[in-house]
Amino acid sequence: MPDNNRGGPWGGAGPERPNIPDVDEIFERSRERVKNIFGGGGRKRPGGKGPQFSRGPIIGIVLVAVVGWLFLSLYSVKPEERSVELFLGSYHATGQPGLNFAPWPIITKEIISVTRERTEDIGVGNGARIDEGLMLTGD
Repeated sequence: MPDNNRGGPWGGAGPERPNIPDVDEIFERSRERVKNIFGGGGRKRPGGKGPQFSRGPIIGIVLVAVVGWLFLSLYSVKPEERSVELFLGSYHATGQPGLNFAPWPIITKEIISVTRERTEDIGVGNGARIDEGLMLTGD
């Protein structure tokens, strides 16, 4: 009887089986790609004066800085709120509900609730008379 199960339960190792790369090969290829993107790990300059940086890391650093600046500059205001934008500490504009942009750190923002009713009860406590604690002064 001929042996039809060459190579184990998943088939034989014959020419019909595709060449599947090993996990170590995949890891090594991806490591080489990342190394090529970020400059190859500090090559020496022709004059021998230290490592030469490629554009990859510089572009990456600039991109991270721009994304961070945008994250700090964009802000959201709810419909029951308004924002006050301050240009170097003094009033600049009033922000409307929605997504707003204030280029940080030159323009900062303070978000204020405008629909909430703010009350302060003076002289009203547990078991106290209604007019107890009220006083008018000339100051």
